[in-house]
Amino acid sequence: MRNWPANRSRNESPTLKRFEGNRIGDYSQETDQIRLIEDTDGDGKADKDTVFADGFNGIAEGIGAGLLARKGSVYFADIPNLWLLAGHNGDGKADVRKSLSFGYGIRVGFLGHDLHGLRMDRMETLF
Repeated sequence: MRNWPANRSRNESPTLKRFEGNRIGDYSQETDQIRLIEDTDGDGKADKDTVFADGFNGIAEGIGAGLLARKGSVYFADIPNLWLLAGHNGDGKADVRKSLSFGYGIRVGFLGHDLHGLRMDRMETLF
């Protein structure tokens, strides 16, 4: 798989634009969010939540379908990207956002043909 081309906007999708015309912007109205949920007082119940990462609303992006938190990093499957997210400054928000791989799935009308079910083995290999 390849990374998102540097010269191409995340909101660029020629095929969708051809079929949707001026309504193409409707695809980017909503965004998926990753929320950090915490038990700050140790009673076993979540009592704080923070938006860890959002802005996953490019026209070509699908519905987030896989998430794996591991050793301070979050791997997020949101077609067409596999994202690496991490927060290092303690504010509960991702300050690292990197597309590890690009080109999965297709967007409109094919839900289920996407990237999901992330797993990591004992050798720290992501599947």
